[in-house]
Amino acid sequence: NWQTLPATDEPRYPQLELASLRDEVDLVLLSSEPYPFRDRHRALVQAELGSAVPVAPVAGDMLSWYGSRAIAGLAYLRRCARRLAQELPTERSPSPGELSA
Repeated sequence: NWQTLPATDEPRYPQLELASLRDEVDLVLLSSEPYPFRDRHRALVQAELGSAVPVAPVAGDMLSWYGSRAIAGLAYLRRCARRLAQELPTERSPSPGELSA
């Protein structure tokens, strides 16, 4: 039941004004692929969105390779949801049951 921003796939590489999304975003996942987001990017995103919006790194190879890793990627995302549900405040926690394989 997670939603992505933007909701459309155009343009291929969208540019978002993070500060304007502060009230719309509950969680930001920064992938290691295809663009290798690093700790400095995490800090920049956190600064734009504020400390109330968690920013978490994820393994891009599990989420970005459609087809070859799709099934394993769904299982990985479920594990991420469970981990984040334990780490995040209750009002922001994604429910692992919301994700289905």
